Amino acid sequence: MEPSHAAPEHPSQRLTREIDITSLFAESGLRKRANVMLNDNTYEIDPSDVKNSWTYLAFMGFKAAREEKADVGTFVSVGTGPGIDGIGANEIFRPRSLVLTDIHKKVLPVAEMNFLNNLGRVKPDVFRVLHGNLCEPLAGRGIKADILYANLPNLPFHGRDIFGGINTASFFSERPAKVPREFRERLLALQHAFLLGGQKQLADGGLLLLNVGGRMPFRVIERLFESAGLSILRIVTLLKLQSEADVILKGYSDAEKKYGVEFDFYPYDEAVRSAPKLAFDAHSQRAALGHCRLSATDAYGAWKRGAKIAHLAHLVIAEKSRGKALPPFASRAIR
Repeated sequence: MEPSHAAPEHPSQRLTREIDITSLFAESGLRKRANVMLNDNTYEIDPSDVKNSWTYLAFMGFKAAREEKADVGTFVSVGTGPGIDGIGANEIFRPRSLVLTDIHKKVLPVAEMNFLNNLGRVKPDVFRVLHGNLCEPLAGRGIKADILYANLPNLPFHGRDIFGGINTASFFSERPAKVPREFRERLLALQHAFLLGGQKQLADGGLLLLNVGGRMPFRVIERLFESAGLSILRIVTLLKLQSEADVILKGYSDAEKKYGVEFDFYPYDEAVRSAPKLAFDAHSQRAALGHCRLSATDAYGAWKRGAKIAHLAHLVIAEKSRGKALPPFASRAIR
């Protein structure tokens, strides 16, 4: 395997804690022991509650994508954070080349170290970590992906110190982008930008995978993909505990007031009694949860009173549109 470079040491990149994430792999049906290091700029994962993590959804989505595409030359993760998604992708896809990118320079040495420290018998021929925004590091180097994956924040951040600490919920926005009104009001501006750039970086027959919050009617997400020339093949949906609730619920509540739209949240305890944790379609859980739906504003108020809040999260698997109608995306169980 050809590594990209050695991880530099610097006080601002100090590794503050080590966690055992073997439970994440076990709950995802993977036999692997793994320990990772985190610093103050990487997102958190609770090893005792991995089924409420975005990474668990990613791994289940990777397994679904493997059924669509068994031979993967190049896997790319955009916005990798501590690199856990890369470790799982290496186990599931066994790509010949694996690339991790992030806009935050201080997480890349951590991602590289975590990936290299958790390699088993399965090793890519080429491994790289690249710094840059969305698909820019790929376009600048002519990299085409067979599997292009991203898990991106939703809330625009207009301050100057987003890189000062962990902030997985927000992205830096210097100036308004040209985003269709529907997607801007639904806080999908960054996802829209990624899909437009990602479509161009797919290899022939490549798949684009995106983790996206299901806090809105799924038809909005379908239009989001259609606007970038992508057709949805499959969906994996997780009923997820809202993380960073103080930041995210307030942000969505503010968006409701600003744009006159509503988002979908649920009381967590009632939601898990009413709907399955994981589903392989976009609609069954939402239908089961309609009786306890909350707007973001109501959910934020309930959270301040001590309630746990849930939302739906989708892993969407898509391909370049072929100019003809595709059959409805599959809802079959993942092996």
